[in-house]
Amino acid sequence: MTRLTTIFALALALAAAGCGDDTTSMGGMDMAASEFPAAPTIGTTQLDRMGRAGVNTALTDPFYTDKTAHGMKQDAYNQAPESMWPTFAAEFATALGVFDGLDGICGNQPLASVSAADGGAAGEYGTLAAILANDQLLLDTTVASCDPTKNYLAVEVGVILSSPPASCGGRTPLDDAIDVTYAALSGSILSMVPVVNGVTADADTANAAQLTTFPFLGAPN
Repeated sequence: MTRLTTIFALALALAAAGCGDDTTSMGGMDMAASEFPAAPTIGTTQLDRMGRAGVNTALTDPFYTDKTAHGMKQDAYNQAPESMWPTFAAEFATALGVFDGLDGICGNQPLASVSAADGGAAGEYGTLAAILANDQLLLDTTVASCDPTKNYLAVEVGVILSSPPASCGGRTPLDDAIDVTYAALSGSILSMVPVVNGVTADADTANAAQLTTFPFLGAPN
């Protein structure tokens, strides 16, 4: 009987140790809480921002010969405050002159001014370059429809085409953002000549992305 009592008491002690909360009190200090690291200090240096997908990749020094310098230019773009965004428009305009011909037709890029070609890239492609340099995802709250696969650049394209946006704008994981970028930069949205990057799963549909539970992406593969 004594042995059973001892075993029972030991079991109770173990149960008490295993069924309490996940903290350990020592000297009045909550040990579990103390193990959490301090929140990182947010400094004044911006590392990146959420803007239009593919713009930095496609238009910031895309035809580089020096990989290190190329990376530094792209980092400078990501880190730039909004007040500095317009300074990238001239470089964007030069790259837009190349992307204009991706659909096989030169001069049909949205907002391109063929009559201003003698003024160089800034004259011919400066309008679109300035719009893209203002690197913000636009959302039109007056548009009732938000097609999860057709939001990206919908507001911008609506302005370019002087027509109501096809969707409310913004971007979801289901948007094929890179192909939409190519369509806008090449004039494909006007010529209807498909211009794609050859990748069939730019959007995350292949990984079962969804729009109901954060972070909305599918399982990694």
